Amino acid sequence: MSTKITMIGLLATLISGCATQWNNPNLVNDPAVLQQQLAIATGQCKQVALGNAPMPDIQVPTSQPSGYAISGTTNTYNSSTSNYSNGTYATTVTPVANPAQSFMGGYAQGVALGVMLRAKRNQDAVFDGCMAKLGWMPE
Repeated sequence: MSTKITMIGLLATLISGCATQWNNPNLVNDPAVLQQQLAIATGQCKQVALGNAPMPDIQVPTSQPSGYAISGTTNTYNSSTSNYSNGTYATTVTPVANPAQSFMGGYAQGVALGVMLRAKRNQDAVFDGCMAKLGWMPE
């Protein structure tokens, strides 16, 4: 469970990033017009960036189950007395963590984080290029 929370936290940090202030010297120097045009350009460029560099679908490995309950009945034969006897049993089987599976789970999470970082960098590059094409420059 904590692994999922950590991955979600890292993804949220990646996506938030730093806010860039944009300016377009080609537009009228009216703050209301600039804000409206900035909102339009930002929305358009976000869609372009997401379409050209989508965030990958990351599958976080699930944790192992805590255990299995097993119960049943027995029927035994005693050859010296020639009698049958019935009984019941109940137990819990707990899986043991496999070191190789633990390593591969951590490795897969590291690879997933790297893939998310690459996608976010690609999105940022496409977004910045789109904004520049529309005449917007970072301040």
